[in-house]
Amino acid sequence: MDLQKYHTIEGKTAHKSWWDEKGYVQRLFNKETKKMEEKAVPYQNMTEALIGYAYLPWTSSRSTDRTIRFRVAANIVIQYKDKQTDQYLLFLAETQEDLAKWLQLFNDHTIPVYTTDLDLKDIPHKDYKLFYGDIKKKQLTSNSQLPDVMAVTKEHSTHPQWRPDSYQKREETSNSKWAYKKKKLTAFLAVSSFLTALFWIPGWEVGRDQSFDNVHSLFFSAMALILLGTYLKDLLSPYQSLMDTAVLGISLYAGLAAANLFTPITTETYLALWYEFLILAVYINAGYFIMRKVNKKLKRKTSRQ
Repeated sequence: MDLQKYHTIEGKTAHKSWWDEKGYVQRLFNKETKKMEEKAVPYQNMTEALIGYAYLPWTSSRSTDRTIRFRVAANIVIQYKDKQTDQYLLFLAETQEDLAKWLQLFNDHTIPVYTTDLDLKDIPHKDYKLFYGDIKKKQLTSNSQLPDVMAVTKEHSTHPQWRPDSYQKREETSNSKWAYKKKKLTAFLAVSSFLTALFWIPGWEVGRDQSFDNVHSLFFSAMALILLGTYLKDLLSPYQSLMDTAVLGISLYAGLAAANLFTPITTETYLALWYEFLILAVYINAGYFIMRKVNKKLKRKTSRQ
């Protein structure tokens, strides 16, 4: 499998590729010029090939056992020179026959072959350009060094996924951006709640059941849904939902208390707001508990991939 189509390089995406007697050929779409281009990589420019592992999630429709399993494949990285700069082509061999064809190709064109015990699946193209030299590898001298392609296994720790320095930096940057957006959204909800309680809630009618009508109750449902959306990433404190609940409660009652300075607020309105707030608190905290459980399961699953 040609993996170039999954990697946008210098504003170009691969649409089609093939091998001929001279080497590898790509048909690329240039996003800037909006035109198709062809790029050739001659065999003589290929300096080496690296064969690593790729663990592909695997499930059997015939089995009731839902234990996470992986099907072993070979991740192939071809290094080549382009204007005196190292560049990389990425491929996936999912069968023994496919892997044998790759080895034959490398042998026919005297391309040195190396192997690594690392899982190279889903590594961005730019990481190879920056950190390829950090990969622990050894020259292929025996087929025992090659991945057991097509094998199915539960164990992934013996061939951990390669994580260059840039991966950790990207994760930290992504997490920081998410946390910042979460703070901004919480502040927006707090201000919105205060202003709603100050200018709008005093005019809401309270029904016989001591609650606001269904239309006005949608305001609290919307707040709950917005907050639950911020819990999709498991980056928050275990007490985050309690803090969010407290912030919203203080904002709502502070707004209503401020409104009381200008317009008398009835006891029924305070009680109705308390009733709606309790329902909101239950939704937020129950939703957060469920989200954390789901996130932990997804995190464990991802760590095995």
